[in-house]
Amino acid sequence: MAMRVYVGRVPVGAGVAEVATAFAAFGTVAFVEVARRDGRSHHAFVQFVEVEAAARACAAMDGKPLAPAFEQDPPIRVGAVKSSATSPAANSVETLATVDMQARPHGRKPPSSPVPVAVVLVGVQYPSNVGAVARLCRVFNVARLLVVKPNCDVHHADAQLAATHGQWYLENMVVLDDISELHSHCSYAAGFTARFSLWYITVHSPTTSITKNISRTPFTLAQFAANAPTLAALGKEGAEKLTGLVFGRESDGLANEELNCCDAVVTIPIVSENPVLNVSHAAGIALYEVCEKITSATQRQLYTPASHDDVAELERVWRQLADSGPHPQPSVQAMHNIVGRAVPSAVEAAAVTDTLAHAARCVVTTSSSTPNH
Repeated sequence: MAMRVYVGRVPVGAGVAEVATAFAAFGTVAFVEVARRDGRSHHAFVQFVEVEAAARACAAMDGKPLAPAFEQDPPIRVGAVKSSATSPAANSVETLATVDMQARPHGRKPPSSPVPVAVVLVGVQYPSNVGAVARLCRVFNVARLLVVKPNCDVHHADAQLAATHGQWYLENMVVLDDISELHSHCSYAAGFTARFSLWYITVHSPTTSITKNISRTPFTLAQFAANAPTLAALGKEGAEKLTGLVFGRESDGLANEELNCCDAVVTIPIVSENPVLNVSHAAGIALYEVCEKITSATQRQLYTPASHDDVAELERVWRQLADSGPHPQPSVQAMHNIVGRAVPSAVEAAAVTDTLAHAARCVVTTSSSTPNH
């Protein structure tokens, strides 16, 4: 029989690790669950493998501080609340006695024949979200989990607890200092945002005046997923052929500068007064759509997508031409967005580049032959 113990009045500053440490002295701890309430004390459930250990914990800890560090907080209340038959795997469930939760054995195995997708978390703020995304990585069998300049301890016990079978992704997680390093690991990157209608660039034309954040001109998720089977081939030569799904901070998402480091911008269209999803929820929706399209796509490649170098040359020639116009920077950004969404073939990119190069030469010739007044 396994015994579950209720712990009330858990101090605000205590989490899974602190509760596990406090009760580890009484026996083998199979599982710890902490229910949080911001700004107030909360409660927890501690499951012991042995009934005797639970009885010892109840007798020793009821009415005592959780630990010396919490002596100023009200004493905790401890009581046995439920007995249940020990499952066959009870003795192999993660042990929190040393605070470092041990993974289920198959949770440490690398993905088999992974989908060529990486999940990228930029500035993530909560370990539990890292763990939840690691679990999603296992569910959808993706290749890799990366974090960029995290704002939390990505290996905290809360991440371990939320990961369940995704321990391999936590242990093999790639931590980057800056998003500029992303294309060393992903050949194509798509930045996800819920804020795609911010206004900040003014473009004047003979018929209209438009003020729009061109950096946030997105695919819908459905449009992006439809192109997903061929996106990785667009990426930088030498990088692993992975499509990176890039998600921003829980508080304010990805900045424009970070989106500009991505090859495309994607949004999950939601009709709601509050269309902003938790990062793990957004990742789950995106992974379902993208991985479903990739895994169900035919193995026959219908065309050869333009390489990263092909696209870079197209954008370089366009930049030369745009420099002769009244609004070069918005024009350059617009072309970057268009190419990122279009997924052109190598032949198409070469044809457009050749035409733009010819136009640029004509502009230079015309400018040099026009007399100065």
